[in-house]
Amino acid sequence: LGIYGLRKPEGEKPELAPRVCPRCSESNQFDARFCSKCGMVLDLKAAVQLEEMRARADELMSKLIQDPEVQAVLLKKIKELGLA
Repeated sequence: LGIYGLRKPEGEKPELAPRVCPRCSESNQFDARFCSKCGMVLDLKAAVQLEEMRARADELMSKLIQDPEVQAVLLKKIKELGLA
């Protein structure tokens, strides 16, 4: 197995080992990016991408909320719902 690169040195996990979720302990496929049970991020690259998308969404929402037309629509909806 070592000749073909299938055996890893002591302490290293094999590449095809299932990914165990640190939150719920669910066993997931080796290439899973998110837990199939609770949805937690299992892959560092996926976590970074998710955080970048959240940051872009927050920035967009901040810009939208400053738009007078959007503010008018939001205020109208708040009044319709009786929240103001």
